[in-house]
Amino acid sequence: PAPATGWNTTSPLQTNFFRWYTLWRKSSPKLVYFLAKFGPFYLTAYNIAGGELNAQVHEYRELLKHGCFDIYQMDVVLSGWFVQNRKVAAMVEAENKIYTPHTWTHGMGLAAALHMAGAVSNCPFIEYCYDPPHWNYTVRDLMLTEPLKVEQDGYINVPDKPGLGVELNHELLDRYTVLRK
Repeated sequence: PAPATGWNTTSPLQTNFFRWYTLWRKSSPKLVYFLAKFGPFYLTAYNIAGGELNAQVHEYRELLKHGCFDIYQMDVVLSGWFVQNRKVAAMVEAENKIYTPHTWTHGMGLAAALHMAGAVSNCPFIEYCYDPPHWNYTVRDLMLTEPLKVEQDGYINVPDKPGLGVELNHELLDRYTVLRK
């Protein structure tokens, strides 16, 4: 069961290597204080992940200063793309913590997150949206000409074509464009 923190958490995700809870809320000063003061006492069975709604490097500096999380998940698309994420990944690595880019958006966002994950040394896994039959790669990657497919073992290859390694489906985008300049 989720700890009684008053914040929404995912159910524990358990693999052979990790157990963690993700805090689905922007890390406010009150949450930072709470995690720094009380987290180690009753959350030690799980790695705590968070930060996916924080967008600024200074916010992560504060989270790291207080040791709020075990896994820091800055979102590549929603928070400054590669430059800011590289800075945060380096700060997280200096504290001997795990960085993994948060990605729960679309195929372009996943492609960016995969490249970010491959560019840093402290990213042992990546969380990605894949929940068939409701949220599978055909829905997530609708705007791409080719989906990013999940292999049988759960891995996704980092796209190796130019740019982010994916192509936009311009025909689909044109069909749904509402306003043109």
